[in-house]
Amino acid sequence: MLRAIRYNPAACILTDDHGSYLQVGRSGFCCGFEWHDTESRQHRRAFQQRPVVPWPGVTRIYVLNGELSLRQEEYFSPQQITDVLLAFLRHQPFPNYIQWRDMTSELNAQGCTLFAEKNGAKP
Repeated sequence: MLRAIRYNPAACILTDDHGSYLQVGRSGFCCGFEWHDTESRQHRRAFQQRPVVPWPGVTRIYVLNGELSLRQEEYFSPQQITDVLLAFLRHQPFPNYIQWRDMTSELNAQGCTLFAEKNGAKP
């Protein structure tokens, strides 16, 4: 896992026993990640108050076959990403500098089907 996120571009997805997952995208120094939490039924993007990149606004990184648009505060260093992935794998709290922005409504508005109920019932 740690070797995989060192390559450019890279993506890594870790899943827990409950179906929640943490996904990371990296292109060069720039990393961003999201947490799909089945318990709270939320899809969140990570951010931090002290940005690690100098450029303001929204920029795109290219990850595998797609783009990821990130705000300045949504970028993380590779070491921070490593710390977050290890915390997820070890079932430990995320580092204190991590904050979460709920993206569930935004993704649902774009036509994504999040947290679909079994047997075709709507959430």
